[in-house]
Amino acid sequence: MKNIVSMLGSALLLFLALTVFTPDAMAASGGIMGRSGRENSVMTCALCHQGGAEPIVALSGPASLEVGETATYMLTITSTSASQTAAGLGVAVTNGFLLNLDDDTRVDTDLDELTHTQPKTADTAGITTFSFEYTAPDSPQPVRVFYAGNAVNQASGASGDGAVADQFVIDVVAPPTSITLNQASSVDGQAIGLLGSMLGVLLVGTAVSCISFKRA
Repeated sequence: MKNIVSMLGSALLLFLALTVFTPDAMAASGGIMGRSGRENSVMTCALCHQGGAEPIVALSGPASLEVGETATYMLTITSTSASQTAAGLGVAVTNGFLLNLDDDTRVDTDLDELTHTQPKTADTAGITTFSFEYTAPDSPQPVRVFYAGNAVNQASGASGDGAVADQFVIDVVAPPTSITLNQASSVDGQAIGLLGSMLGVLLVGTAVSCISFKRA
């Protein structure tokens, strides 16, 4: 009897493993946090979306920001298969803050990670874009942006989809040093004083020369 129960238990566990943890079961239309590739190279959109053509995924935006500066970035996902009519994304940073700009995306502020709220329909050329803002940290450092994009056929499950992950580095730098108004006034005053002294010496020398000439 115990052997039968044990066998039934093992069979149930195997069934759950095959049904719950398959890519089809793990895929979520509302996006899943932790699929940008920041944790490791395996944890990307490709973990769930696979079996179809890989899209072309590119992140565009400034490669350098001053500390505390905010800029807009755009993730472009270009499908390479006519059956893939929508797309999703995952974006995470090693430091700084992400901000979603529309209802197509959402941000987990605790994880500093962004994903889609639902698959976004591609245009007639198979291109889907997502825009978001990034605010740099308050100290100079290289910040790594992990991003992944998927192109989906919107069929039930994840087969026939494709995904690509990559990285983008933002060089966060200190603002350039500038002379303040007081410093500029001080420098200007010193320069004027020096010119005045030189002019005075020149005038005195000219006067002495004139007196000497008259005496001669």
